[in-house]
Amino acid sequence: MEKVLIPLLQLSDLTAIVSFCIDVIKPVMAGMSLTIQGRNEEQQKLLVTKIGSFKILQVLFSRLPRERIFNPGSEINAAYQPSDTSGKELTKDVLRQSSKVSKGELRHDQTQAEFRRRCACAAYNTLIAVLVCVKDDLKFYTSLLFSASPTKGEAIWECLIDCNKNLQFDIEINLNPGSKRRFVAVRKNLKETNQSSGKGAAGTVQYLASHYLDDSSLREDLSQFDFSNSVVLSMSQREDNQYRIDASNDETGELLVMNFEQSDYNEHEVMANLTAAIYHMVDAKIMVLHKEDSIPSAAEVPPWMTIIRSKLESGETHRNVKLFLLRLMMNTSKVFAPYAVHFINPVLTCLVDGTTGDRINYFFSDLVGSLQTYVVNGFYNLVIICMKCYVIWKII
Repeated sequence: MEKVLIPLLQLSDLTAIVSFCIDVIKPVMAGMSLTIQGRNEEQQKLLVTKIGSFKILQVLFSRLPRERIFNPGSEINAAYQPSDTSGKELTKDVLRQSSKVSKGELRHDQTQAEFRRRCACAAYNTLIAVLVCVKDDLKFYTSLLFSASPTKGEAIWECLIDCNKNLQFDIEINLNPGSKRRFVAVRKNLKETNQSSGKGAAGTVQYLASHYLDDSSLREDLSQFDFSNSVVLSMSQREDNQYRIDASNDETGELLVMNFEQSDYNEHEVMANLTAAIYHMVDAKIMVLHKEDSIPSAAEVPPWMTIIRSKLESGETHRNVKLFLLRLMMNTSKVFAPYAVHFINPVLTCLVDGTTGDRINYFFSDLVGSLQTYVVNGFYNLVIICMKCYVIWKII
């Protein structure tokens, strides 16, 4: 599927995609809703079917405009639920099921644990694709992508991230990462429409996966498209400090492509899509960044950022989850910069408590470099310089 079907769907014209989805939407929805049970081998087969169903739905909601899916005249919705006149039943069912799976419906049984984690990732990516396609209210992004209720047995990051893996980072001079270009859950025309209508500013975001490699030849993209990942926003190279994309229109459904360094959590199944969703929220004015001429109060920090900060500050949060969130912050540093004053303490704590490793490494360097881009006032810069000296002394 990942080598043939998904690439074909990513690159096909919209007419072919609509025709394909009309034919398969019922079995795909049935596969998405499968209950995982039986013996080890049976569970694996069911999980693979469930993952494949999520991946098809992910491409569907990424490629097609809202009017073709979330509308009374939707042919795909009619093929799924002929009696539904609102045109919304398909989207509601996908949102409901993908949210349940990504928040831990499968994690209570450790049989085929890796396939369960991959299924949660596929569901999360589908959730992102649906939100970007049909929702423009920040509360949906916050509640579905970032918020989980432990009292209800919900968890997001612990379901998506392999907490049994012990990550060790190379020192900077030994690192020679490659890069991959990935398709994402945001269409090109959405980016262009937001910019042309004044909803987003061109060059607002500099898509760099690693700050200390910014001026290095290592940032040049020498890779081919990574067709094995569907609807995943890739980190676009900086060209004269501007984010540039090719011309596109609403009839093509062409997906954005971004470049990611092949290092640590940049290769995680949901990192690129989640990065895409955060930048989409800014470009589409779903959230408005605080102006950098003043320091925002705690009440002005977006709720989803507050959730991330709480995870970083919690002593119960697994190291791998913190590393994932720190990498996410580095990939979206332009979005976090206006609220940096509220993230300095948890980030510096991660630098000195061993979360990033027991020695200076490329992840440590990236994180310190990201801190340098957070400019609030002159005193703040002085604090950063002093803290960097402290951190280096602590590590050595």
